[in-house]
Amino acid sequence: MIFWKNLQKKTKWFFLTAIVLNILAVGLDVYAFSFLKEKSKEMAMIAGEIQAYEQSGEKLTSMRHLVDETRHEREKIDSLFVSGDDIVGFIGRIESLGRHAGVSLELKSVDVTKDDEGVLSLRFSTKGDWEGTLYFLALMESMPLRIETESVNLRNIKQVEQGKMTTFWSGDFKISLLSFLKT
Repeated sequence: MIFWKNLQKKTKWFFLTAIVLNILAVGLDVYAFSFLKEKSKEMAMIAGEIQAYEQSGEKLTSMRHLVDETRHEREKIDSLFVSGDDIVGFIGRIESLGRHAGVSLELKSVDVTKDDEGVLSLRFSTKGDWEGTLYFLALMESMPLRIETESVNLRNIKQVEQGKMTTFWSGDFKISLLSFLKT
């Protein structure tokens, strides 16, 4: 305290002011540091959210690219099945094979099983020459579908038409389409 008493009034004032200003400066530094630290944390969180958003966008782009890349394979897989909406299209394919083989085809019945597995059963008959009938059978069995041939009955028919003997082959077929998707 002796030191304090010996100082002049002006010097005391200056000294106190300097101490108060230093305390304020330190307090301001601490406040500024904590403020910047808090803002830095917020910026880091925002940067993390932006990065996560960008990564999710990249994942979405990657998924879209994957969907585009696999479109052909998915279409190929889809072609291995017949849906309930495409029964008419499947029958059209069978009729087209008959025309290609040179046999006439008559659809007798179409039946969809009631169970959960779903099997499409068709009964139809063909009329044509021996080679065409066998070619039709081979074409039908080579379709990229899971077809089970339940029964095939081939008969050689001889007929007299307008005084002329004609021979043709008649076939009765019952098939089950096992690659059928009930919808």
